Amino acid sequence: TANRRGLGALHDSHLLARRNAKTTLPESPDDDSPRGFDSNGSNDTKRAIYFSSAMIVQSALLGPFLDAYHSAFGVLQYNRPLTLVLWGSNEYPALTTTWWVPLLFGLAGFIIGWLYVLLDRARLDKTDNRTAIWTQPSGFKILMGISLFTFQYWLSGILYSSGAVDRSSLLSLMSVLATAGFVVLDSTFAGFLTSTATAVGGPLIEAGIL
Repeated sequence: TANRRGLGALHDSHLLARRNAKTTLPESPDDDSPRGFDSNGSNDTKRAIYFSSAMIVQSALLGPFLDAYHSAFGVLQYNRPLTLVLWGSNEYPALTTTWWVPLLFGLAGFIIGWLYVLLDRARLDKTDNRTAIWTQPSGFKILMGISLFTFQYWLSGILYSSGAVDRSSLLSLMSVLATAGFVVLDSTFAGFLTSTATAVGGPLIEAGIL
């Protein structure tokens, strides 16, 4: 069982959902049906499968590498770790994980991705001001968001390892960074609800794993 030391991992995968979920919004404010659904509102199975698969695969691939920062800095340890040196070293392999971590991140990506889709669609159905909701982040903003989440993983690990700050201060710092990232890179109602759900649900799920 992994000792998370109070640092949840699930919520940090939702930046991937932010990009992929936005692609289900209308092509333009004049298009009433989100991509992924036809004009009659029925589910487009192919698009739904593609979206779900993309969220699961991306999250399952990226998540364990971010989580590996916490393994490297002693934030957590797995009973039966799986390691890959890759661009790292024998002492600090690039990847330290266990078999269920990719599954957990994949599930998180699936849930978070569809939360964005369903919440955005619900808002579209309730308003005539579609232009205010219709947004699609640029590639630069997406890369900035993923970079910020990666930085948060690294920073939380290295600060914990150094002993320079206590856990309360570390939590406060990570909360400030997460809030700033949301305001600058998202600032949507769906993003707020999704972030809140993952901030609460992530630790609860991990507590169950422990």
